[in-house]
Amino acid sequence: MRVMVIAICYLLGIAVGAIAAAVHAGNAATAAALMLRWVLLVSVGIPLVVAFAGHTFGGHRAARRLGWAEGSPFQTELGIWDGAGGVLPIVAFWQNREFWLATVIVLSVFWAGAGIVHVNDLRRGNRHLDNLLPAVVNFLVPATLISRQGSVIVPGLPGREPRGQHRSGQIRGPVGRDQWRQPSAPGQVDRGERGRHRHHGHHP
Repeated sequence: MRVMVIAICYLLGIAVGAIAAAVHAGNAATAAALMLRWVLLVSVGIPLVVAFAGHTFGGHRAARRLGWAEGSPFQTELGIWDGAGGVLPIVAFWQNREFWLATVIVLSVFWAGAGIVHVNDLRRGNRHLDNLLPAVVNFLVPATLISRQGSVIVPGLPGREPRGQHRSGQIRGPVGRDQWRQPSAPGQVDRGERGRHRHHGHHP
């Protein structure tokens, strides 16, 4: 049941993200960002919260369905990680590109690593359904996350405004020598002009 929920959420997140992206198809940057956000929230965040509940409060049943030994405290420990991993992409839904990137890196490492564990267990003869499906889904999720993240690592996408720019559009931080100047009012001379006049022996 838990693995089926994970598989359904994975497909649902992609479907919702695709719909949201289609609505903004005229803006590739917005479409790519929306796709990633919905995949993070629905395809990854919700399944990990479900896994948290399953491993923490139903560890014996989870172990039985996986074909693993029952009664190990590692079930609870894994559940706590699932809870933390589930909160991360849910919070990321409302964050910026830097937060998305960090979330994708952490979760991709975990899901791919867990997938390797399930594949090795399959090779040892464990054919339980809850061990078989993760051997596939656990590689699809990081592949999807990385591909979606790759589509938003370009300048000008939604999220934090580009470095050196206020929300008002004014430039801040290290910029070109004359880039920040605004036209002076008639009769006024900015400090840069005054300095150059003084350097050449002229006074305003």
